[in-house]
Amino acid sequence: MFGGWNITLPPRNSGGPDLTPREPLVLSFPSCSTNSPHDPTFTKGVHQLFRSIRKLPDITPEHLESLNVSVEYDVPLEGFIPTYPSHASASESPVPGQYLPDENGEGPGNATFAERRKELLISNDLAIEALQRIRRDIKLGHFYKFYQSLELASTYYNSKDGAFAGMPERFREDLVKNFVEPICWGYNSRLMPPRTPPRVQFQTSRFATRVDFFAFVTPALPAERKAGMIEGPLMGIQCRHEDYFREEEKKIRIKKGSWPEGDVWDVLKEVGAILCTAQERRKGGKGADGIGKGKVEKKTRYRAIGRESTWWDDIFLISTVHTHISLTHVHISAPYLRFLETGNLPNPDHELIKQEKSEWYEFKMKRTKWYDLGKPEDRVEAARVVSGVLAFLTRNERTV
Repeated sequence: MFGGWNITLPPRNSGGPDLTPREPLVLSFPSCSTNSPHDPTFTKGVHQLFRSIRKLPDITPEHLESLNVSVEYDVPLEGFIPTYPSHASASESPVPGQYLPDENGEGPGNATFAERRKELLISNDLAIEALQRIRRDIKLGHFYKFYQSLELASTYYNSKDGAFAGMPERFREDLVKNFVEPICWGYNSRLMPPRTPPRVQFQTSRFATRVDFFAFVTPALPAERKAGMIEGPLMGIQCRHEDYFREEEKKIRIKKGSWPEGDVWDVLKEVGAILCTAQERRKGGKGADGIGKGKVEKKTRYRAIGRESTWWDDIFLISTVHTHISLTHVHISAPYLRFLETGNLPNPDHELIKQEKSEWYEFKMKRTKWYDLGKPEDRVEAARVVSGVLAFLTRNERTV
């Protein structure tokens, strides 16, 4: 019924890689400007709007406006991660960037990042020589599989019809998984594909979206770890396989569906993945754990790990385009999610609604810059922000 959030734009070709040397291409990235005033009464009829979608060109800027979506790009790392203190240090004053590891991996508590940083700074040429066993003195460590994936993806770069055109989707999925998961291990967490097809609930409708992986925490109890239990999810990962995002390119290829500026389709795909992650985290109820009821969910304990209050949650999504990743954060309210799920606006006397400037109806997306996993300095910086997000989300968890 609804395919807008998990439709992939048509690839430019479906053949194998073209290894002919060419001039480096200028890669395009998704961008969208949303300047409409936000409406706390949702008068645009959000549920009816989304039920009317049948195909990709049906999606317009009005869909984003109906959800009160705004996007802020290239957010500095120090302002990207919230500053709530852990329960153990509740008396301490919050410091911007307090969950980010030291950029050089120095100081107490940074040993894990220092090790990952050293492995990620290995040059691509040396990594390939290590994979080919030419350089046995180079140890790729936790990122051995990542460098394998990077080598496979690199053969598709700068092909005749566009960067990474024709690259199998699995190559990109493996690349981001093999980059993020070794970082997760340092926070007692792991990546898992969704155990049921990802859906977003809008009243009685359940719309398909794309989430390739969720990060889950490994339980502290040995018996539960042995049984394969997981808790969470912490955050989601979405891989997108389009290789063009600019308006001018789209006009050439798609007759219907041109927007004032930017890529509305791209933002809506991220919105879908973020809402899916938020709803998965809500399955545990108010402060309680929720055990999955479906056959494939029985080993999942749904829990909003890292949530600071009853009324707000912090949702993080890692997005992948080309061989780049970016992280998006949304501070989302429980009344907003409940409105999407039920269609009922909150009572005006609700504790949160009565607060001045509560902005419960906002969907503010904050996105970092795009990090090129093919560049050692970029992948170290990306690892640093992923580490910071995981440190923030697991700040009150027991260590195994």
